[in-house]
Amino acid sequence: MTDIKLNNQTLATASGSTITLNSGVVFPAGHIIQTVSFTSTAGSSTTNSQTLQRDTSFSGTINNVLSNSYVLILTSYEAFVGSEGGNTQPQLNHSFGIFRDTTNIFEAATDVFYNNPVSGSNIFGQMPIFFHYLDKSPATGTNVYYNGIRTHISGYYTSIRGSATPRFITLFEIAQ
Repeated sequence: MTDIKLNNQTLATASGSTITLNSGVVFPAGHIIQTVSFTSTAGSSTTNSQTLQRDTSFSGTINNVLSNSYVLILTSYEAFVGSEGGNTQPQLNHSFGIFRDTTNIFEAATDVFYNNPVSGSNIFGQMPIFFHYLDKSPATGTNVYYNGIRTHISGYYTSIRGSATPRFITLFEIAQ
């Protein structure tokens, strides 16, 4: 076993090909401590709720988050929005967001997707959604992140479609 020391303080211990940092090592602010990424084409989630709902069919988990760290969240997925049957509405008005566990930590403006159809009883829209969000107050330890979906007009629905295109969540722990 080999120790790496500075000023007689152990910074790291090597055992074979494994190097373990001492728990007292402090990363400089802005340093990426860890990165995890999740991709899926399975599952989907649909809501007609007028409050932001978690898409529990897909999530990203980051473990061992240090106190005072931030987590940068990058996410992408395909959204499908619309209304079926008889009612011509003046707009499709939906929003999307991010949850940490069960807490809504980010919701985009209510007009993320806005469409003003001229006529017709069935109204649909499809678009890619890309978000990046810096979570400045993650829990120390484990954090699970979910995408959120919401419709703003009764009788309409919003879907995150996992089968149409791959969706992903990438999480970066950043030292502060």
